[in-house]
Amino acid sequence: MTAPGQIQITTVNGRLFEDTIDGYFPLMVSLSQMMERNGFSSAFVLMSHAPMAVFPNLPDDAPVPLNIRAGQAGLIDEVTLWLHQSGGTLEVFGNGSWRWLEDDGSDKGGQLDPMVRLAEPAFLWGIGLPADPAVQGSGMVSVHLAPEKGQGLTDVQTQLGWSALRIWGPIPSAAGIAATDTPVHLTFGRSVSKTARPELRPGQYVLSRSEPGT
Repeated sequence: MTAPGQIQITTVNGRLFEDTIDGYFPLMVSLSQMMERNGFSSAFVLMSHAPMAVFPNLPDDAPVPLNIRAGQAGLIDEVTLWLHQSGGTLEVFGNGSWRWLEDDGSDKGGQLDPMVRLAEPAFLWGIGLPADPAVQGSGMVSVHLAPEKGQGLTDVQTQLGWSALRIWGPIPSAAGIAATDTPVHLTFGRSVSKTARPELRPGQYVLSRSEPGT
């Protein structure tokens, strides 16, 4: 149990990883393949500088045509994605920024369709949670931070007894991929010490110890 005045800290069986996902397939399909390939039940990843494209009336399971006569190209500047396998279905929660090279005038509602196609393979990295509980992670923890309520990183570091750590978050909580003006890379894998702290938004974060010898 958490003592009064302390922040609840949960151990996470996660490990750092990096991978390259296939292009030309719908993004959700490539992410599902990545999850299966690595044996993850959940993952929190960052993807950036990824060209993408939308082809009108092209079925999700159809290959990209050799002769492209219609479509719209764009670029994912950066997105963070919380991925979770549930009953054979991949759930995607994300936010970030992207742009279309030619605005077709349609209102996309500040959302990126998870079935958008990558125009080429894309690199991503982050934290994966193995589906097999026998696979050991690297001793990470999850914590909800609410700086405006006095529940910040200083309190967590004191509680953990860690002088330095790395932080990932906040973990997106709404389904889909939403646009945000806040650069998501600033607190993704960021090194933190008692003298160097990033500005944090309220939310759920994953922390790992980064002191020498750990």
